[in-house]
Amino acid sequence: MNVVFVHGILDSGSIFNDMIAFFEAHGITCYAPSLTPSDGRTGLENLASQLKHYIYCEEFDQQITIVSFSMGALIARYYLQELDGF
Repeated sequence: MNVVFVHGILDSGSIFNDMIAFFEAHGITCYAPSLTPSDGRTGLENLASQLKHYIYCEEFDQQITIVSFSMGALIARYYLQELDGF
């Protein structure tokens, strides 16, 4: 299983370091891209496009699960609904 964490406003992917350590200790591969600018001033579309690019460049060999919070949930939803995410 692959988990992609999406951070919220004014954060970076490093906010998930403790969670990633826990999940990876249990055999789950984790990713936490840092989307910029993290204050959202360029809009959800830009940040969701970065997420899409990250996911497609990783070329996952199995299904992914997206875990997000705050603005990250809006970014993930935009990616899934508007950018044909999977």
